[in-house]
Amino acid sequence: MSYTRGQEEDERLHRQYHRAMKRGIVFSNTREMQVVASHAEGTNGYGGRVVLLPERRSAAHARKLEQILAKMSEELGTVHAEMDQPAGLKIYVYLSSGNAVVGCLIAEPIRWAYRAERSAAGTVAGDAVPASSEGVVYAQTHAPIRCVCGISRIWVARHARRHGVATRMLDALRNSFVYACVLQPDQIAFSQPTSAGARLAEHYQKRQDFLAETKDAARLECASLESP
Repeated sequence: MSYTRGQEEDERLHRQYHRAMKRGIVFSNTREMQVVASHAEGTNGYGGRVVLLPERRSAAHARKLEQILAKMSEELGTVHAEMDQPAGLKIYVYLSSGNAVVGCLIAEPIRWAYRAERSAAGTVAGDAVPASSEGVVYAQTHAPIRCVCGISRIWVARHARRHGVATRMLDALRNSFVYACVLQPDQIAFSQPTSAGARLAEHYQKRQDFLAETKDAARLECASLESP
């Protein structure tokens, strides 16, 4: 933000801008949101709530979501584009005690996934899933597996990482994605994770060949029919 030092109005706007940047994205109204999980303030300082954004969002909430998606794209190193919203898509947001956005998880119903295994650079077998620009590559080496939920994106603000925020969002997802049903960790698939996301998937599912989502559902459907 540019401003003229000494100009009272510019100085005031400059201070407001830096306060907003420090505070991050904040929801002033959360009444329309469903609280999925609450966490007391702990020693890590990241108490708060996991909320589910309503499918029919107000204009204010839509603007906040656009800000969140832009921030996610910036920090995950992806191209920011308008998000597809298929039926059943759910958006979870982790809010601090002051309603600042600390994390976001976007999930959708899926039918198929596959086991993803880490491959050496340049020796990719089968269908490769590039985890990120950091060069980590995962290869499909197993038959398609029935799955319930696919995580298209998961993000935690830089200052809040390694404090359990991502795990709390995943737990909240498992407890609320399907009505009156708690999903098991191995019923969730991760879509083209970054290197950090792949480590999270391995940790959460307690195995290196975590479930990975593919967008080529038709091909997996055929493959499953051909399998003995």
